[in-house]
Amino acid sequence: MTGRDPILDPKTADAVRELGALPMPVGPDPQPTSARLSPQREAEIVARATSEYLTPGPWRLEREGCDCGGDYACGHGMYVVGVVTPAPTPIAAERLKKVGESPRDYDFYRTEMGDFIDADWELMAHARHDVPALLGELAAVRAERDEARTTLRDACDQVAERDHEIGGLHAEVARLKAELAKYVGQESTVEYGVYVRKVRWPEDGVLRDGDTFDRAEQEARLVRYRDCWPEAVLVQRTVRHGAWTEVTS
Repeated sequence: MTGRDPILDPKTADAVRELGALPMPVGPDPQPTSARLSPQREAEIVARATSEYLTPGPWRLEREGCDCGGDYACGHGMYVVGVVTPAPTPIAAERLKKVGESPRDYDFYRTEMGDFIDADWELMAHARHDVPALLGELAAVRAERDEARTTLRDACDQVAERDHEIGGLHAEVARLKAELAKYVGQESTVEYGVYVRKVRWPEDGVLRDGDTFDRAEQEARLVRYRDCWPEAVLVQRTVRHGAWTEVTS
């Protein structure tokens, strides 16, 4: 823009100063949609984004300050003057091939329609709708993931509760064994359990299912519980006396 370029509308000038370069509209402003991305639409997007004819990236916008005020600052801010790419423009590439010289900085500036090939324009024009479609699909996939996580957590809780109920009879047998151990001296006086901080039951957070005097059985339960609660640990105590402590060996 030079000092001879007219400012047609003061409001437009204010918008340029406030927002910088404005994109050229190519249709209605699309928003992320709830409609799922069909395989055909996804294939079309992939084809545009991976075309072997695309100008190599990354692309970078080049901006300059407006100088329509001539010798004084106009205050209109920066605006886009071109796109800089790692590869020279088609015209520059042809010239360099003929003369055999090294490219210069301006050979990488794309400022004209012809500086981009059809594949580039296809990608840019469709991006106005492709990107919102991809964002909508991403949101839908994330929602499905979150729902699956919730379902899995609920299933883990249900499995643990059922396991707790089924283990009730084994716990009663273990209790009787502990009582007998006081007299026959053949049963272990150390009880084992699985401690899970986040479970809602029992009050002390220690799950005592099955034969709690059989360490191997409780270690096997620990492996199963860790599928749902990775932080679960094996704990032990002296029957009816000691506090629960983590088993470290």
